[in-house]
Amino acid sequence: MGSEIRVVLLQTGLCGLLGAGFGACSVIWQLEHWSLVKQTGIYFLAVSLLMLPIAYLTYWMEHTLLGFLSYFGLFALIFLLVWAVQFWAGRRRVRKMNEQLHRMQGEASSARRG
Repeated sequence: MGSEIRVVLLQTGLCGLLGAGFGACSVIWQLEHWSLVKQTGIYFLAVSLLMLPIAYLTYWMEHTLLGFLSYFGLFALIFLLVWAVQFWAGRRRVRKMNEQLHRMQGEASSARRG
């Protein structure tokens, strides 16, 4: 690459591209007419196609097949863990909202009877 400054600038630019790409891909979660499975699969494919070339170019992985496979495996594992935490947190929020809705409906019907 030449100078150390050029390498730092390249890494900074690629990290910026990575952040912008993840932000752009987040619109996938807003497509309510898609199933959760479709959203997850498309999102994972999109961010993988973004992340892996950048990780390769920035030497975040070894430039071997084993290096690629181990990096991808770790990426997939972290993705799965974050997805699972978000899924369960969302499920818990929905359950709480449903409980509040049922409680409010019960209070409203009691008030009508009373």
